[in-house]
Amino acid sequence: MLPYPHPKKLHPAWDRYSGTVRKLHARNVAILLSNQRGRPVHAVLCWSPGAAITGGTGVALRIAAAHGMPVMNLGALSPRAACERLLAIPAGQT
Repeated sequence: MLPYPHPKKLHPAWDRYSGTVRKLHARNVAILLSNQRGRPVHAVLCWSPGAAITGGTGVALRIAAAHGMPVMNLGALSPRAACERLLAIPAGQT
């Protein structure tokens, strides 16, 4: 059992998925909210078609939004713009 918010609250079709798929979504919660140092990540860098909030990436993006994490989605940003935004995040921001 993870000590994090349950991904069921952030997925519109949670009841349709198998236990294995649910564990993968729960892994997204753990990755974003407790990195190797036991702290949330500073930002999320991802790609989804047209920057859509869909699939497993969509769950991760909803987690990020719920926790105020900046998201750089390469479906909407150039790699250069994403890098510039990442560099603008103050060191140690949580």
